[in-house]
Amino acid sequence: MNKFGILAMLMLATGCHVTDPGHVGVAVDWNGTQAVPLQPGMNTINPITTNVYDYSTQVQVYDASAIASSNDLQVVEADLAVNYQIMADDIVLMYNEVGMHGKVESVIMRPIVQEAVKTVTAKYTAEELITKREVVKGAITVLITEQLADRNIYVTEVAFTNFTFDEDFQEAVEAKQIAEQLAAQTANEVEVAKQNALKDVAQADADAQSILLRATAQAEANRLLADSLTPRLLQDKAIQRWNGVQPRVVGGTEGLIISLD
Repeated sequence: MNKFGILAMLMLATGCHVTDPGHVGVAVDWNGTQAVPLQPGMNTINPITTNVYDYSTQVQVYDASAIASSNDLQVVEADLAVNYQIMADDIVLMYNEVGMHGKVESVIMRPIVQEAVKTVTAKYTAEELITKREVVKGAITVLITEQLADRNIYVTEVAFTNFTFDEDFQEAVEAKQIAEQLAAQTANEVEVAKQNALKDVAQADADAQSILLRATAQAEANRLLADSLTPRLLQDKAIQRWNGVQPRVVGGTEGLIISLD
């Protein structure tokens, strides 16, 4: 017999149970369940009167599927993964309630997850379940977390891997969303065109006002210049510009005088 066989015989003879790391052992003897779970490592038991059932205290994943109806009676299917953990101090209580560890998910978790999905989805229409998907997922997560905590199961995360409707309905909703997006885009383009037109009108009005102001200013300048040209001023300007040469033709009241020089 090799050394491993000898060790196994010794453990059987002395009543030893090795609990793996990340687990605790629930010891059940003729008097019932022992109140204190066996910690990881080697534990001494009476192999004749005692059985040990190991329970994991590590974070585990429960993959669940739930079918529910929306407020307007559209069928929705949700696939989700619930990460959960059972604390060591709650293991004995959990065993007394459901028995072996494998029953935790089927006896406790499954009905709670199913009911949470049905309760939340029934509050929304099918379209809202799509447009407000994150809100719906958050509400389902909160409900699952709270109800499992009441049963000493602590949720670390709820991940939704699938959240679908009937294919025809899904396509109809997507088509409506596309139409709404196109309508919004068209409305935006119309508004932009309207603003550009208003801008052009404003610019044209400003140009017209500018031309009017310049014309008014020029007319005023011409009027002032005309008012300033008195006969005496015109005579003085003519004298200033005379070069001293007598004109060859002089007009007067008695006719023309032509110089023969």
